This record gives sequence, structure tokens and C-alpha cells, in this order.
Amino acid sequence: MRSAPRWLCATENDEGVVLLVTLFIITVVLLAGAMLALTVTTDLRIASNVYRSTAAFYLAEAGVARAVEELKGNPHFVGQLDGSLDEGTYHVTVTAEGDDRRTIRSEGRLGKIRRVVTVTVSVGVSEAQRKVLFVTGNNIEFKAPAEIRGDVHVNGDVKVKDSVFIDGDLSLSGVLRETEDGGKGQGRGRRSELEVTGSITEGAPELSLGLYDESWYLEHADEVYYGGRVFAGPLTYQGEVIFVDGDVEIWGTLAGRLTIVSSGSIVVSGDLSYADEDSLLWLIALDRVEVEAGVLEAMVVGQKKVTIKESCDIFGGLSGEKVDYAGELRLIFDERLEQVYSPAWPSLRVEVVEWREE
Repeated sequence: MRSAPRWLCATENDEGVVLLVTLFIITVVLLAGAMLALTVTTDLRIASNVYRSTAAFYLAEAGVARAVEELKGNPHFVGQLDGSLDEGTYHVTVTAEGDDRRTIRSEGRLGKIRRVVTVTVSVGVSEAQRKVLFVTGNNIEFKAPAEIRGDVHVNGDVKVKDSVFIDGDLSLSGVLRETEDGGKGQGRGRRSELEVTGSITEGAPELSLGLYDESWYLEHADEVYYGGRVFAGPLTYQGEVIFVDGDVEIWGTLAGRLTIVSSGSIVVSGDLSYADEDSLLWLIALDRVEVEAGVLEAMVVGQKKVTIKESCDIFGGLSGEKVDYAGELRLIFDERLEQVYSPAWPSLRVEVVEWREE
């Protein structure tokens, strides 16, 4: 019987070659798998670091936003703030750079990744609080004598029908109209008289009152009351912010500092004055304010309307979408309002001067 050809017969050397080739192929496959796993792991690590870096940056921005809100309520604030969002944290340091500048350094951290944002801001009183009379969304008609000591701004026209004295500047986004007060069938009335000691600017840019919404007051007020509430003096407070979810009636005297915010209307039903030189009052109505008093010492803000129903001496200021008055009006600006702020009224402007990222 013939034997198989020699080249078909496996030898020991041939078996060794096969083993080597098999080992080489396995090694190549293992190396390729390891490189693929390394690449995937590296990509995942890079993606994770990018995510953490971005999240840390947003945390730092959140810290800056919190510091800005703190400065709006207290422009003299310096110090540190800490907070957390989800798994990350931020640490903020606010330092003074003169009287009207603050440097905010905010560090956001997520795990071992940190991002730092440094912001320099300019802090000052808003134009709205610099005005003794600020009409935000309508024209105003001076149809009775008025003596106003302070600056006036109107987002609209100003119509003068009687004698008006303004010891300050008058700016309006509309036009100034001076008319005669005589009506049809009554003959001609006397010519209106407007005297302004400062400048008169027509076509000026509109300003914004910018009150917070109701939810902000519910969250930040020191005291919250539901339903109507009456404040009858003598009143004594130490800087509290009171939010009333309803209407408010107030009169009497105030010792100390107080802010009353109403979701409805505020009625000043009698004289309201300060007991001493350090007292200050803010009355803020998200609807309207009605004044039925001869003397009122307060900063009065009626988001929709302020109505003064009789001759009145006011020491403080008036702001509202519409302002009406009957009888003689004597309005004097309380200059302390340029230095003392209520956290319930966003009356400060905070402007970014410089922004740096690390």
C-alpha cells in the first residue's frame, strides 16, 4: 500500500509553526481590543471632564448671580456666600473696590474639577429711586397746584393746567403741553404756569420700575399674612419686610424702618408720619395705592396706580404706572432714599464692568 505524500504529513516543526501563528493572531487581537478599550475609556474620561468642567462653570455663574442679588438688596455687602446645586458646590467672595464697586470671585466645583469666574460690578441706585415722582406707563396731568422738590420722570406726556413748581429736573419720553384751564362755556381760564429750576428733557428714554413678582415676596418676606390687614400706629419695626396677600390699610406713626408689600391695594386712611429722623417706610402695592391723608411720609409705589384724594404733603416719593391727585400737592424727595434701600424693591442697578474666567 502506498504511503501519503511527504508534504501531507505533519511534522513536529510544522506543528510549532502553527502554534506560533496562532499565538501571533491572538496577540494582535488582544492588542487591538486593548487599544480599543483604551480609546473608549479615554474618550469617556474626556467627555466626563468636559461635562464636569462645564457644570463647574455654571456653578460659578450661579454663585455670581447670587452675589448680584445680594448686592441689589444690600449694596454695602462684603463677605462670603456658599451654596450647592445637585452634586456641585460654589463658594463666593465679595470684596469692596471703593464705594461703588465690588469684586465677585466665584469658584464652582464638581468633584475634582473647579472653575473660577471673577466679576467686577458697579453698584448704584437706579434712576427710578432717584425720582421724587416717577410715572411709569402713562401721561400725567397737573390739574391742580403742585410744588415738587426733586427730579421728575414720566414715560409719556406731561400736561400742565395749573401752577406747577419743580425744584429739579423734568424728563419725559413724550412731550410737554401747557394749557389753559378754562372749559367749554366757562370762558377762558388763566394760563398755566410751569417753573422748573433744572433741565427739561422731552423724548427722554423710558425708565422701568421693575418690581419683583408675588412669588419672590412670598419667599423672601420676614412676615407673611393672608387676607386683609390693618396697620394702626404707633408702629415699631427694625427693618422688616412684610408681605400681605390681600389689601392693606395703614395710618399713624412709625418708629424704625419697615417695608409693606401688598398683593392688592394699600389705603393710607389717615396721616402717616415718622416718629424720629431715622425712620423710613416703603409702601409697595402690586395693584394700587390710595392716599386719604393730609400728611404722608413714605416711599410710595403703586404698580398700577397711585391716587391722592385730597390736598397732601408727601415726604418721600411717588412711583406708579399712573398718578392722579386732587387738591394741592406738595411733594418733597427724601434724599436718604439714595443711600438706604429696601430689599423688597429692586431699586439698585448692578452693572458688569469686567468679567474674567479661570
